[in-house]
Formats: sequence, structure tokens, C-alpha cells
Amino acid sequence: YLLRAEVSLTPLPDWGVLLLGKEAATHEATAEQASGTGLIAAWPGVPRYQLRIAPLIELVSLWQMLERSSLTKCGPCQFDLLAIRHGLPIIVDATSELFIPQAVNLDLIGGVSFNKGCYPGQEIVARIRYLGRLKTRMIRATVTTADMVSVAAPVSFPANDEQKPGVVVSAVCCNDGTAWELLAVVPVATLGTDTARLFNPSGPVLREKSLPYSLAAASAAVPLSSAGPV
Repeated sequence: YLLRAEVSLTPLPDWGVLLLGKEAATHEATAEQASGTGLIAAWPGVPRYQLRIAPLIELVSLWQMLERSSLTKCGPCQFDLLAIRHGLPIIVDATSELFIPQAVNLDLIGGVSFNKGCYPGQEIVARIRYLGRLKTRMIRATVTTADMVSVAAPVSFPANDEQKPGVVVSAVCCNDGTAWELLAVVPVATLGTDTARLFNPSGPVLREKSLPYSLAAASAAVPLSSAGPV
């Protein structure tokens, strides 16, 4: 996504991306290459993974060293499960433009700045923070179902027909094929009630689970007196 017309992108065919879990990110082999070429990114306050963007020759060398250790290679499913358990949203085409940053808790994990200059949607984001009240938040939940739980699947609230339906942000099937873990955006009024049902009002019940950060009192507007520049 290019915000300014004068910016251009140049392909780097000899570079790659390597995602390291917590154990791999702190492994001695990884530390030895920390001063190499490229970029190292980590989510502030979340000791979950490290993203390395570097020349392929460096990444291949690191991969080979880590393979000789006792670490376990994992695929996209394990990555998605880690993201769910840490309350980190992954937005895809099916959920693009459905949420403002606060709805998926990005303001609680350092994923959005309220002190920087203009960006697309900044006025709406700032208005909700300082003048309004957030109506939805993202929860972590489990559900038991033999059906496929797709991203953007609806979440219903049969105890309150007037509630706007929620939306599944991400979901991963675990164990026997019927146990799912997921993140879903739901109305703030339903937090902690365990009244949500997947798919439709008679669907399986979502059991809300804890997140590594707190949603308590996080939906109220911040007084303008404490606001920085917006």
C-alpha cells in the first residue's frame, strides 16, 4: 500500500522472510546473526516471535543452524494458533475494511498510534478514542463443532436479538477436529456473558477465554485533556 505517489517499490529477489518463535528467537544461533544485514522486527511487549527480513543466504544459514538444534519446525496453522492465543488479529481479504483498529484491540497492544500525523481513517479512529464510546471489542474463545469455522463467519446473540452480529477474525482447529480456538469481534455489551453462538442463534456456544491483556474499562473514551496531538 503506497500512501504517497512519489514512493516506488523495488523487488529484492535475493531476500526473504523468516519467522522465528520465542525459543528460536532467543537461541544462541539466532543471537550470533543479530548483527547481520536486514531487519529484525518484534511486537512490543509480546515475546511471541521475531520476524527476520534479510538476504536469503543469511536466512538459509540460520535455518540450517536451527535445524541442528532440538527446535520444532511449524507451519501456518501453529503460527495462527499462537496469534490467537496472544490476541493478535490477522486481517485477510474476507475481513478487510470490516473493523477500525480499536475493534480488534490494536490500541491495547501498541498497534496504532494516537500521536502521529495523518493516515487513512485517522479522524474516525481519533474521534472514537477521545469523543465516543467503542461498541465492539475482540475476544478469544473456544467452540466445539464439526463444521468448518471460516474467517468472517457470523456470531449471533440469541439472548438479545437487537445486538448486531459479531464476526470471526481468525480460527484454528485443534486436536480431534472439532475443538476450535478463535478470535471474534463482538459487541462490548456481551463481554464475559458467554451468550455468543457461532453461525446462527441455535449454533454452538462460544466460550470466552482470557487474553494476555485486559479489556476491562478499555472501551470508554479517553478525556481530551489527556490526549496528545491527533
